[in-house]
Amino acid sequence: MISKKMQAAFNEQITEELYSSNIYMSMAYHMEGLGYEGCAHWLIKQSDEELQHAREMASFVVSRGGKVEMRAIQAVKDEWKNPLQLFEAVYEHECHISQCINDLLDKAREEGDKAAEEFCWHFVREQVEEEATSGGIVDKLKNNGEGAIILLDHVMASR
Repeated sequence: MISKKMQAAFNEQITEELYSSNIYMSMAYHMEGLGYEGCAHWLIKQSDEELQHAREMASFVVSRGGKVEMRAIQAVKDEWKNPLQLFEAVYEHECHISQCINDLLDKAREEGDKAAEEFCWHFVREQVEEEATSGGIVDKLKNNGEGAIILLDHVMASR
């Protein structure tokens, strides 16, 4: 059985994951509008992944006898100055989500909820990868200039 505190913490994280899905979808449409279909494809995959995380968390809560509360999702930004600014926002957002997941893990430890703690570790490990990937994109754009987006767009299309 999941505690009320853990249920609330997971519901909060589910909302974060749904927001993440929305922001990445908004970014995808922005990049598509600029003609970067590969980047848009990559961002849509990111959006789908975040939606899947929300589903996994919701199923976990339900499987432990808890209740999932679908909360309002804050409106997301829909415009960025350039691709570098957009991907810097991706990196910053992934760092934010990493902190949220770490906080969720800390709550599981505080509650002595071993099942929730084990469940959270998958996301902790995944966030390491997400930060490295998005940080790498930012580094490529910074180190190679705006022209690097053409090559990145081609590479991202294959995700």
